[in-house]
Amino acid sequence: MKWARLIFFTFFFCSSLSLFALQEGVLNERTLSIEVILSRVDVNIQVYDGKAISYRAEIEDGKKVSIIEDRWCVRFSNSHPVKGVVNIFVPKDKRLESCRIYATSLNVNISGLSSIYFVVSMCDGKVNIDEATFKTASFTLSSALFSFNGKITATGELCASETVASMTIKGSYSDYNFFYLYEASSALTLDGKLCTKDDRYPLDKSKKKRLSITQTSSKTVLDFVKES
Repeated sequence: MKWARLIFFTFFFCSSLSLFALQEGVLNERTLSIEVILSRVDVNIQVYDGKAISYRAEIEDGKKVSIIEDRWCVRFSNSHPVKGVVNIFVPKDKRLESCRIYATSLNVNISGLSSIYFVVSMCDGKVNIDEATFKTASFTLSSALFSFNGKITATGELCASETVASMTIKGSYSDYNFFYLYEASSALTLDGKLCTKDDRYPLDKSKKKRLSITQTSSKTVLDFVKES
């Protein structure tokens, strides 16, 4: 009976290992840039109490993603079809120099992240960013669902095609030089008001912050809220 149990658990353990490949590690404390180039692999980025960026990737069918740390930047990518999830943990007291995400057919969830430079370029997927602080942010989305809640302290731009977007920015609309190119097949609701082709957005050189929205066949809701 003991041998039967041993054989069963050995078989079960080996079978479980074949279901996914586990990749995990802790990076150099000086690594403060993240680049993600993935397809069909979900990405979660959140803050934690550690001293350095760490990661845990779980990829189905025993396959792996490429994880390379070079010149204080960590790069996650896949050149062959895989499925799974990559979890990235960033020290809550660190501000990233950059975070760049180029993704297709996956879900991206980001919480609590602070970065000087942020880019997401997404086709066919979902992006949810909550309680984030970016100095310069670029969101380029096609056939996507997008949600942002956080601060943009210098420059932000949204370029959307066939996308539904919701943005809640901490601060006031009056803090920004705002640019919106009206397009008949799209809709922008700004602080509860639907924008029309007759609306004008004058340039004020005294304002240091800039925000622009360009969209095609998309719908965006943009709200500004006071900082608590």
